[in-house]
Amino acid sequence: MPGNHDINNPWARQFKGEKQYLADYITDKDFSKIYADFGYDKAISRDEGSLSYLAAPTDKLWLLMLDTNKYKDNISVGIPAVDGLIKQGTYDWIQKCLESAKENGSEVIVVMHHNIMDHSEVIRDGYTLNNHGQVSILFKEYQVHLVLSGHIHIQDICSDQKEINTMYDIASGALSVYPHHYGILNIPFGITA
Repeated sequence: MPGNHDINNPWARQFKGEKQYLADYITDKDFSKIYADFGYDKAISRDEGSLSYLAAPTDKLWLLMLDTNKYKDNISVGIPAVDGLIKQGTYDWIQKCLESAKENGSEVIVVMHHNIMDHSEVIRDGYTLNNHGQVSILFKEYQVHLVLSGHIHIQDICSDQKEINTMYDIASGALSVYPHHYGILNIPFGITA
């Protein structure tokens, strides 16, 4: 999924030796072509209003890949937007995807750039999804237990700390932050490929 600096970024740069130069930026259409082999071509559903898509690596495990970025006005404003939002049309599409997963008996893992929960008392505004409350309610209604996010450039795990139907938000680190961290996710759903 794209991050907030990936599309329509007027700050795009290229480097030659010790110097940096302005570079061409990519559009949302460019992004889906570049990453076609990494999910877009195998999507079982695509949102018409964003780069969000639904993938089914197995019949019982689906990945809801959500584009939470606000890049439409980046060029006219002159900077990439930091905050994220699920637009109403995308929200409606998400609900249809979750309903389809429920009917199929499939678990859904959500993947998105912005966080669904606050990972820090300091890093919240612009990092946690603007409409995280509304989206969290939808995820809870359809028993989404796991969201994989990023944006804060650190590894962290938080949850809503409910005993029943707990939802976790696992934020992954960034390749631009040293030392490089990685995690191994063991999926406890008893699902096989």
